[in-house]
Amino acid sequence: MKKNILIIMVLCIFVFSPFLSINAQWARTYGLNSDDFAYSIQETSDGGYIVVGGTMSFGAGDIDSWILKLSSIGEIEWQQTYGGSNEDRTRSIEQTSNGGYIVAGYTNSYGAGLNDAWVLKLNSIGEIEWQQAYGGSDNDIAHSIQETSDGGYIVVGSTMSFGAGDVDSWILKLSSIGEIEWQQTYGENSHDETYYIQQTSDGGYIVAGFTLSFGAGGEDSLILKLSTDGDVDPLCGIIGSSDASILSTSVSPEGTNITPQDTDITPLPTTVTGQDTDATIYQLCPAQNYTLTISAATGGTTEPPPGNYTYTPATWLTVIALYDDGYIFKEWTGDVPSGHENDNPMTIMMGTDKSITANFNDVEEELCFIATAAYGSPLHPYVKILRDFRDKYLVSNKLGREFVDLYYKYSLFVANIIARNKPLKVVVRIHLAPIIIFSYSIIHLGPIITGGILLFILVLSVFLMSVLRRK
Repeated sequence: MKKNILIIMVLCIFVFSPFLSINAQWARTYGLNSDDFAYSIQETSDGGYIVVGGTMSFGAGDIDSWILKLSSIGEIEWQQTYGGSNEDRTRSIEQTSNGGYIVAGYTNSYGAGLNDAWVLKLNSIGEIEWQQAYGGSDNDIAHSIQETSDGGYIVVGSTMSFGAGDVDSWILKLSSIGEIEWQQTYGENSHDETYYIQQTSDGGYIVAGFTLSFGAGGEDSLILKLSTDGDVDPLCGIIGSSDASILSTSVSPEGTNITPQDTDITPLPTTVTGQDTDATIYQLCPAQNYTLTISAATGGTTEPPPGNYTYTPATWLTVIALYDDGYIFKEWTGDVPSGHENDNPMTIMMGTDKSITANFNDVEEELCFIATAAYGSPLHPYVKILRDFRDKYLVSNKLGREFVDLYYKYSLFVANIIARNKPLKVVVRIHLAPIIIFSYSIIHLGPIITGGILLFILVLSVFLMSVLRRK
């Protein structure tokens, strides 16, 4: 009896009409007189499609992996089977960044025993670039594969060769040529299996499947958020290790010769209504929290204020050093990222317990305030005007703090030269005069009035220049 499973690819199928009808742009079957089926499909960069499934109509024997490259209208551009004399299935395919394809499933024709996870790297026309089986003495299967940002691959599946018992979720991180970079199992003594994995923006992974070992009873949905090396938490009890063997397989692609057949199905709208659910969340492995201890030396404080703070792993946070009058920010000490000791604000990521301290320098002692050098004393009233302006209008905002920090970082050398040179002191005082006047006006009259005065001076200057030109 012919058992062709219909492969229906519907593109842009929803169109609005008075009757809310649904139409298929095209629908086709692919197969011969035995079982031929599709597991997964993806649009390719050329606007066509890549289909992965299995076939009993073609191949080397039993069920073989079957891959078809289709055009945008479903015509076959190439078709190949991959397998040996036993059952060999592939369930996941993704186009890779180089225009080829990465395929994952399982093989019973090759490997260490029973079913082994099976990964094929194909070029753009289905030729094999490399092929590997991964597993132990029992059943080990790959359900899904994805190319990662480093050019390698992440594989999710299930294993009975490794883990805590029964079936466990199994994840392998592969290099660009199929070597294992790390491998982990996830589960306890019952059936725990994951089917889909995706790399997340932070470089880690999100995984979905089901569990019988945990939850409310029966099969419960299982979601894992993993770090870049596959950990939930170093102490998480559901994580185990595996030592899968890597065995090269020797399958060669074989061409098939099916011709797609048009079908005349009519899609029908349904009347299903979404219902709210009240699922209970069970935290299997609470993420370990890390403590950040913030301290401040004499001369300032921090934001957030000094104290102990708890954060989850991979949390990014910003700490600002705020210095008192007469001080400047010097550096951070403690568990500070190398090369960022003088950053203010300072950004840090939590991955362990950390302790940081904000340190400050006394401006008067270090003579790094150029005005102090020019006027000979930190108590000079002009110096106080500049300090008041700094504290009230500069350090109160991020841009102002960055300017002040940069100024003090390079002012010590200049200030020391000024302090030893009397003629230079006079020159600096002359150039500081308009800055002092401006600062005094801002402090005592406010920005708006000061802005109005500057505008009046500008307009008056333009007017006088025009009068002089006429004469």
